[in-house]
Amino acid sequence: MAAVLVQELLEKVNALSETDRAEFLRRLNEPVRKEAKPNGSKSNGQKQEKKKDFVLHPNTVWVKENSHLYPGQYVVLKDGKLIATGRTIRDAHFAAKAKGVKDTKGYLFHYILAEGEEAYCGGWL
Repeated sequence: MAAVLVQELLEKVNALSETDRAEFLRRLNEPVRKEAKPNGSKSNGQKQEKKKDFVLHPNTVWVKENSHLYPGQYVVLKDGKLIATGRTIRDAHFAAKAKGVKDTKGYLFHYILAEGEEAYCGGWL
């Protein structure tokens, strides 16, 4: 099969004019350069979409969507649902217990900063 393709190529090259044949030979002797592709792009130049291989936890989604409603409070969340709130973490804990939560393992206790309030790191940073 390769011999047939080479023979066809030779016939087509012989049919070229002198200037076209010279151009063909010049290009044939050039080193092959691969074009650098920008990161994230396909060979046709279109931008390739990044695959989303992660899913936000429902609690994270809830905090992003609803934190403005509870500034300066602790919220107790389970699977993206608000269970209880409180001014202190202790208040939030007892409010969750009052709503029937027996064991708080697997629940998120999250403090939502009030406007203008800065996070306190306890001297670690």
